[in-house]
Amino acid sequence: MRRRVHGNLRRKWQDRKTAEHDQRGDSFPLLYYADFMELMHIIIEGKNWSDAFGRFFVSKQDFQVSMQRLAPVRNTIGHNRPLVRTDQLILLAEGTRILRALGVRI
Repeated sequence: MRRRVHGNLRRKWQDRKTAEHDQRGDSFPLLYYADFMELMHIIIEGKNWSDAFGRFFVSKQDFQVSMQRLAPVRNTIGHNRPLVRTDQLILLAEGTRILRALGVRI
């Protein structure tokens, strides 16, 4: 985590973790406090992409576009709102692209 994630981001997650612990008493691994788009930025960052993730995906740009399209759908789900038909189609299409890239048979 220290080599692959910038200190500012880790501090932000630690603040979220501390706030949640103070409110609810819960405590989870630090990465659990990352938001969806922060994860995308970690994945596409320089050596993270070249050393670990680039071999799975056709291109960094395609991965970014899929994540950007999925972000609003993820927020809808995360806030317990119903998915409209467009959200369902985006989830199916982009989710399938990412899962196939990871070798999951669809």
